[in-house]
Amino acid sequence: MTGIKKRWVKDYIIGIIVILIVFNLSFALIIRNYYYSSLRQLLINKVNTSTEFFNRYFTDKEKITFLLKNYVEDYSFDEDFIIQVWDTKGKVLFCSSGLNYAENLQSDYILALQDKVHSSIYINNITMEKLIAASAPIKVDGSIVGILRIITSLREVDSRIKYYITFAIFISFVLVIFLFILSLTFSKSIIEPIKDINEVAKKMARGNFDVKITTKYNDEIRELAETLNYMANEIKRMQNLKSEFISSVSHELRTPLTSIKGWSETILTSDFNDLEEIKQGLKIITKEVDRLSDMVEDLLDFSKLEGGKIKLNLENFSLNQEIHDICNLYKGKANNKGLKITEELDENDIILADKFRIRQVIINLIDNAVKFSKQDGSILIRTIREKHAVKIIVEDDGIGIPIEKIDKVKEKFYKIDIKKEGSGLGLAICDEIIRLHKGDIVIESNEGLGTKVTIYLPQNEVS
Repeated sequence: MTGIKKRWVKDYIIGIIVILIVFNLSFALIIRNYYYSSLRQLLINKVNTSTEFFNRYFTDKEKITFLLKNYVEDYSFDEDFIIQVWDTKGKVLFCSSGLNYAENLQSDYILALQDKVHSSIYINNITMEKLIAASAPIKVDGSIVGILRIITSLREVDSRIKYYITFAIFISFVLVIFLFILSLTFSKSIIEPIKDINEVAKKMARGNFDVKITTKYNDEIRELAETLNYMANEIKRMQNLKSEFISSVSHELRTPLTSIKGWSETILTSDFNDLEEIKQGLKIITKEVDRLSDMVEDLLDFSKLEGGKIKLNLENFSLNQEIHDICNLYKGKANNKGLKITEELDENDIILADKFRIRQVIINLIDNAVKFSKQDGSILIRTIREKHAVKIIVEDDGIGIPIEKIDKVKEKFYKIDIKKEGSGLGLAICDEIIRLHKGDIVIESNEGLGTKVTIYLPQNEVS
């Protein structure tokens, strides 16, 4: 085992073992304390009851000695308990086992001489057996004349405690084995999908984005797999867009360059007698240079937007004045197609925005409207002032956009018709500019009927 699997199993099993060790130690202490306490209390109750009986009803020392001897002899056949009577000088007077051997004085006997009922656990110095004893004083006329002592072996209790502890350790061992197998299975269910994801990710890193990750689990690993699959699809889509963009830009660059080169050669080889032809050539060269310049500007703007390098220069300005200027700018193009440009502008036209960037957006929208309008069509530009926003609407009755392509037209490098002029960056740049103003662009269109583009420009959230 290596890596995550090894760390998981090791840490998991070590943690379980530590918990089980603490549990077994606690269990051993609790069960030992329970049995020892129960037996201790039994002996204390037994010796206490017996001495209270003798102390209460017998006051003659000789008579009580006789009765104690009989009491001890009655237990001579009891295998569970040993009854002893001690004098106050540490000598065993009577013993139910018949063995009156001397023992080391234990704490229970010493405390009984001090008129206390007490118990003690000790090892017999002759049999080396572990015993528990309880002692209580025997009194005559309030004076201690002897000690009654009840003793029993801890062999059976220790044996039972050992059994329970052994059983608990066995269960713990089985539990560790079970949890070890369970942790291996669990870690495998995590590691195997991660290995699969890693292998597919390596293939993606080598440029193969057609591979897909599959997983049968419905958890975070599945989410990771779906995220990587989504990333691969997006990269693949962007590669396709990039290829289309390169193809489109190559075409866009080649066309004006071809015109510029052709007319340059024509002018250079001419005898300069036909001034009209030279003027026409220079106009075409100027027009194509402007096209190249616009394309370069689009690319530079897009690069800045992608890098977050564009900062808004907010100022108050007349929106109506800008729209008038732009409409006049496109009047010539519109007249060439027989287009009618109509303005319906709100009188409350002072807005807070980046004047240059808003102008750039409106130019792009009107340029598209002129470009994609039908011959003798119409273009309507409206502004509507609302409480906290301004709406700028550019509406045409041109060729429209297929409904399945509306959501894509704001994507970078996307062109509905790759044969048309442009870099495919215009609407993507407009969308980013309006987003910087914390606004939005909404496009509505019906194929063959026209397109309506609405800009929502907030006037209390721009920063």
